[in-house]
Amino acid sequence: MVIAKFTAPAIEATRKKAAREKLCSLTSRERDVLALLSEGMSNQSIAQNLIISSGTVKDHVRSICAKLSVQSRFHAARIAWQANQFYAST
Repeated sequence: MVIAKFTAPAIEATRKKAAREKLCSLTSRERDVLALLSEGMSNQSIAQNLIISSGTVKDHVRSICAKLSVQSRFHAARIAWQANQFYAST
């Protein structure tokens, strides 16, 4: 218990750094899509917001997931959250 108290900040910092490094591989447009995805928006809503087609959003989400080595948009949003880049709306 005591060890966890002292190691938790270092572990969190390591996770944040790793998440930020992963996000560096994304294009600016992919980061735009990820920001909206992290807010829980659907592909259609993201498309309307960015004035692109929903098919293009789907391609961006697929690319984001591949670059971040994740299986779902939820996991991509989690990496963004871990990096403290985007904040989920409450």
